[in-house]
Amino acid sequence: KDYYVIIREMVAVPSFMEDVEWIRSQFYPPLKPKQVTDAIETLVRLGLLKRDTDGKLEHSSALLKSLPEADSIEVFNYHRTVLSKAKDSILNVLPEFRETVSMTIPMSVKDLQKVKDAIRGCQESIANIVNSSANDSDEVFQVNVQMFPVTKISKEKKK
Repeated sequence: KDYYVIIREMVAVPSFMEDVEWIRSQFYPPLKPKQVTDAIETLVRLGLLKRDTDGKLEHSSALLKSLPEADSIEVFNYHRTVLSKAKDSILNVLPEFRETVSMTIPMSVKDLQKVKDAIRGCQESIANIVNSSANDSDEVFQVNVQMFPVTKISKEKKK
């Protein structure tokens, strides 16, 4: 349910309104009202959102991310969903609101960890940029970076 993450991040946008109709209307296609209420209740129950002294929703922590090597079915399904949305965005989102890059490169398996570390460093850099101007947020974006082999990895190299 990727919309849980999206709703959580929407809370940090200053124009956010805790109104079921407003929240559901921000999605295309719009969510069902029950999806919105269930998501908010679950996010609060899990401690991913909390209420301030005035009862207003806010983040309980600044960053939500899965562990790099997480392998639960929920994480797999989340990544499958956002990758599908990334694919659709190529046709449905104006170029000025998206960035799509791709590289097909020859690489040694021994450099795999270095490249993974560089990708994670990029994620940290992006998080630092948006966290430094969090009060200026006006939309929620999905940022994806993928790396995967497109040729067969020999059994010797898998070890």
